[in-house]
Amino acid sequence: MKCLLVDSHWQREEIGPRLALGRLAAAVHDIAEVKGIEFRLDEKDLSEVRRRPSRFWALEERFLRNVIQELERNPEVRLVGITGWSGSFPRMLRIAHCCKAANPDLTVVFGGPHVTLHEKHCPPEQSILNIHDSADFIVVGAGETPFRRLIEDLDRSELNICRNRRVIDANCEHYSAPTLRPKQNGDPLASSTFWSPFVREADKSSRLVFLVESARGCPHGCRFCDERDIWGRYRRFEIDRVLDEIERGIEQFGSRSFRFVDSTLTANPLLEDICRGIIQRDLGVAWSAFAHCSEITRRKAAMMAEAGCRCLLVGIESGVQSILDDMHKNSTRRMIESAIETLRVEGIKVRGSFIIGYPSETTRQALATVAFARSLELDAYSWHMYQSPFRRIWRDGEMDPPNFAHYELDTPADVTLQVLLREPSLIRDMHALPRLLTLDRTILPDPDRWPKQSVRLVSILQRAIDTTGDGGAYDLELLASEERSRRIGLESCIKGVSKHVLQGAQ
Repeated sequence: MKCLLVDSHWQREEIGPRLALGRLAAAVHDIAEVKGIEFRLDEKDLSEVRRRPSRFWALEERFLRNVIQELERNPEVRLVGITGWSGSFPRMLRIAHCCKAANPDLTVVFGGPHVTLHEKHCPPEQSILNIHDSADFIVVGAGETPFRRLIEDLDRSELNICRNRRVIDANCEHYSAPTLRPKQNGDPLASSTFWSPFVREADKSSRLVFLVESARGCPHGCRFCDERDIWGRYRRFEIDRVLDEIERGIEQFGSRSFRFVDSTLTANPLLEDICRGIIQRDLGVAWSAFAHCSEITRRKAAMMAEAGCRCLLVGIESGVQSILDDMHKNSTRRMIESAIETLRVEGIKVRGSFIIGYPSETTRQALATVAFARSLELDAYSWHMYQSPFRRIWRDGEMDPPNFAHYELDTPADVTLQVLLREPSLIRDMHALPRLLTLDRTILPDPDRWPKQSVRLVSILQRAIDTTGDGGAYDLELLASEERSRRIGLESCIKGVSKHVLQGAQ
């Protein structure tokens, strides 16, 4: 069988591919011919978007045309797998529509974080399969095992299971799919990555930063985060497996720069052993990762720096202690300052992540967070508007579920701010904020006053970005710049050697 894997997220040309599709390809490449397609933007594209944000939608249209053309070139494709987060769900629907228009007989499978969270927390009548006719199957949780089983069953064409709609979970258990195999004892984490469908020789040189994971899940319980609902218990990979993945990335991408995509790399009890392995194998790599300030020690920071860590994204979130406590961050301002100083001593750059609009936050507290962020003098800042976790959206009927078909947040920062300013109702629908900011107290939302209040929230976010800058992809830019310099240096060295050899021959 031929299948097409589509990443609905937009991504910078130098980065990726994303691990999710590499894992799926690894799980099925021995039983299916896999092709992949991504929504990639180069620096020219991004420059156009910065000048004219509306240009982004024309670039998306170009991507959708590429999907259709891929299917037209490969009419034997029978299955399309589409992954995405909540912000790219509208694009997932558009991709599925294009696929069905190109070939009505295609089987379309949805997966990824949004699908997993939506199906876990929504009532049955609100299932994606009940409110959208674009998908034939949806996969909940880690997709490697169920995706493979689905392809095996689709190959038995006499079952004709495409006519029924099914929800499949990560253990191949099901709600309405009697032909699927029972729960497997194998660990879905056993599969590696398979990059061939995504790394073509024509664009291999543009891949400057690849992705690696050492664990799935997160041991922390921050109240604003969905990570535990997505992955369940925290699970880590074997050390040799992680090191082998790094070496495979170096070989396949020709790059020595990568990012650990773990939710919190510093939570991994094997982190120092992984760093030691990188040093012992003499990999000569540069990398970045996500970190929690409570887990940063001088010993750990020194080991990471020696192993090639260039930058850590630290989830600071707020500069107000009562907000940090309400978030269950298990951190203090002093702890944050100490962790940043420790990293600074070791030469590791810090990108701080901050949230504006937490439910119990007032305007004064939001502005205090902006001031605290400035006082830290970080290398880069990443600002976010609060988004309610899925488990709150449908809990006890507190809120009306947002219309995710209009959840257009998977865009560059310039575009996102314009979308929110032009369509302030999207903030209510997309973030499901239970309260709004006032100067001294929180209030319940008033639909008649919402546009004015939502613009206030966006204006604080804009003020934060204007005050500190927004380095949403700073670590990736840093690594890409280092990798680009490394390659230029290597090319210069090769040219120098060639010139020397030619002169010697003369």
